[in-house]
Amino acid sequence: MKIEYTEEDVIRANRDIYDQLDPKEYEKRTDGIFHPKRQKQFKSILLSLKPERPDGALLDIGCGTGNICRLAKGIFPDRYGIDISHVQLKELKKKDTEILLCQTEAGQLPFKGNLMDCCTCCSVLHHLHSHKELFQEVYRVLRLGGYLYTDHDPNYYFHRIFRLYLVLRKVNVHSPGAIAEYHQFRGGLNPDRLAELLYRVGFRDVKITYRVSENPELTFFAKAVLRIFNLITKVLPIKTFYSHFFIIAQK
Repeated sequence: MKIEYTEEDVIRANRDIYDQLDPKEYEKRTDGIFHPKRQKQFKSILLSLKPERPDGALLDIGCGTGNICRLAKGIFPDRYGIDISHVQLKELKKKDTEILLCQTEAGQLPFKGNLMDCCTCCSVLHHLHSHKELFQEVYRVLRLGGYLYTDHDPNYYFHRIFRLYLVLRKVNVHSPGAIAEYHQFRGGLNPDRLAELLYRVGFRDVKITYRVSENPELTFFAKAVLRIFNLITKVLPIKTFYSHFFIIAQK
């Protein structure tokens, strides 16, 4: 029998897991994000989204221990972060007292409209059951011309193949961790559908970029598969062979 999970189930799983997870262990588990090459890419993208005004504001949604917020230092003078986990926020507060932090859910942004120049969601969208409410809230708080930048989410087109790997490894898709990373274990996210939703919400320009993950924590087999796909994409840039994607949408 197929088990269906509600939005509340997914929210609860994320809160429970990240309130119990040691922040240092979290950063160790997510080497695909903290890999030096990825850090350089994140910063380069943030620089490209910097407004011409000297008083730019950035909101990182699902900020965790503050990777994006910390990279944005010196790029955006005003930095805000929200997360569902008070444990991860407490760790971030120790690292950088200049970031304004708030514990709340992704679809409930406690900010007035037209305040932010950039909203970021790094490794967040696949943790959410649905996305319309979040995108509407982001659109509301962004200034005209501001950007939404999402990154490190699993590509649906790739996961049509990768699902076989999960089956062969007999991964428990009903574990708390799999419920928290909801779309990671349920076929990934379809970037084209996300783009359609962003346009419906009101964003006027949406760009999808596909990429291959670089995660040193993967198994030898998974790394080998990704290396093969990375080589294939240099010759045949077909979206099925890219494990992840990022989106930049302008209001």
